[in-house]
Amino acid sequence: MPIPIETLPTHLTDAEKRNVFATNRGWEVQPGGNDNPNSQREVLTAIPQLATTLGAANIVSINWTKASSEVTQANGGTLALEFVFNQEVSGLQNSTIEATNETDPERNVVLTAVETNDNIARFENVVQANDLDANDNIKLADGAVISSNGDQVISLGSSDPADLTIAGLESLLEPVSIG
Repeated sequence: MPIPIETLPTHLTDAEKRNVFATNRGWEVQPGGNDNPNSQREVLTAIPQLATTLGAANIVSINWTKASSEVTQANGGTLALEFVFNQEVSGLQNSTIEATNETDPERNVVLTAVETNDNIARFENVVQANDLDANDNIKLADGAVISSNGDQVISLGSSDPADLTIAGLESLLEPVSIG
């Protein structure tokens, strides 16, 4: 049985898969054992026109960064989400996503795109001291969307670009608790 082309190379750890994405040469990764900043990405699995064949980029994982677990009511901190895609992404400048506060919806948090590096888009919100309560749980709720200037710009729950809901996202991302 052939392996579906959407499947990342299976011999990699979850951490290694974060830096693997589809290009039109196949599944590629940063070159290893090489400190040359101009070196080309290595092709792990050659599949001509892979990125074109896959169509719109899909989210492989969504992760709170370490900084998010250090946010406290007394000190504030930075809530940060990383969206890892199966392809390079761009065009997320000025994009935002609202994270829901399960404890008090009046304290929902809007995260803004701060960086896109190859296949990883990072969204952040700097929380000031006492903006959140020590019992707050922040999560991405079903139906959350990435938007830019009020326009919904990305499909998070499906390969269909018109589907702008995050279907079953709660199983992908645990809420972050404010200490």
